Parts: sequence; structure tokens; C-alpha cells
Amino acid sequence: MKSIKTYNAFRTHLNEEEKWAQDVKVKQGKMTKMLDIPEGKTVTDVYEGDPTKLAKDLFKACKGDKQECNGMLAFAGNVSSKKPNLFTKAQQELEKIDGDKK
Repeated sequence: MKSIKTYNAFRTHLNEEEKWAQDVKVKQGKMTKMLDIPEGKTVTDVYEGDPTKLAKDLFKACKGDKQECNGMLAFAGNVSSKKPNLFTKAQQELEKIDGDKK
């Protein structure tokens, strides 16, 4: 969680005219493979508008490892320039799934 806070602090200090951080292209990675996302599609293509399903499916794919699941969602959420996004919403849903937040 400390690395996420450090990253967020870094982003707040970026010059707003430099949009390089928002233009990052992420290739298919661990989350995509774990969720069995078809080639040519992205996680947002498959789960658009359904962060609850994304959180549940990823939690199941992580075999109940909330920390791993949360880390992947945090990374994906921070890469996206749009806030809130599917991944940040899925993080909130993950808290409900594991019973941390009611």
C-alpha cells in the first residue's frame, strides 16, 4: 500500500502539461491472463460497467488472496487517466466481497 501512496504523490507533482503518465500503454499481463481475456480485448472491454463482477472474478482467480488482487487493481487504476475508473471501482467492490467494508 505504501508504494501506491508514493505513486499517487508522484502523480500529484507532475506538470499538468506533461501528459506522458496518462499515455502509458499496458500490454496484456497477469490480470488479463488470470481472467482469460480473449486476445485483442482488454479487461475494460470485457467488464465495462461491471466492477463488481471484475472484483469477484479476480478475487476468485487470485484464490482469495486479497492483497494480490488489490495490488493488480491498484496498478491498473493508477495507469488509467480517467478517475474513477473500472479498476478503482472494483477495488471498492473488493472490500465488500472480502467483508472488510459493509
